[in-house]
Amino acid sequence: MKHAYLLISVILAASLGSPTAALENIEGAKFVQAADFELSNDSNRQFNRFKKSDQAYSSFFASTDGTEVGLNFSMFSQSDADKHAKTICEARASAACVLYARLLPANAVGEIAVPSAFRSRFNKLKTNTKRGMFGAFAINGSGGTAISMSKDNSTAEIARNDALQLCRRSSEATRKQLPPALAIASEKNSLFDCRVVFLFQKQ
Repeated sequence: MKHAYLLISVILAASLGSPTAALENIEGAKFVQAADFELSNDSNRQFNRFKKSDQAYSSFFASTDGTEVGLNFSMFSQSDADKHAKTICEARASAACVLYARLLPANAVGEIAVPSAFRSRFNKLKTNTKRGMFGAFAINGSGGTAISMSKDNSTAEIARNDALQLCRRSSEATRKQLPPALAIASEKNSLFDCRVVFLFQKQ
């Protein structure tokens, strides 16, 4: 018999928007082009790779002179995907960056949903959290994730704070690996900020 999962009402509105019973899985992707100006050879190669992907939510931004792009795959929301891709593009380009294309979920999902690339990690949280304990899943705006499923998660607040702490460590590690210009732009655009998007008690 499958265990039930109880969402905790203490999930902050600022973190999630509104409580949900579960995050839906993203199944496949549909390509939507938003602009059609000429790209450089290298930018066009990246665009062709983007078009062939089946990983939503994803976003592709290009500089208006076609020389630079910013793209990503498998983000938890389209707003995160857009902001992240635009930040990458702007950190590289001298011209303005605009939305060029998106990969949207092929199925109907909420504003925040689980990409296929992270499904096993998300399921691990739900499976490995002990009965009576709390689990939490946190993300940042650059594609980073963190899960808290400790046997010490006796309250929702403990699980939430642990997930946020782990996510912030991941954000800091990512920041150190980025080129300086992109790290500064990512910080400015709050891409390293973490939020909890799923919080539950295992029954």
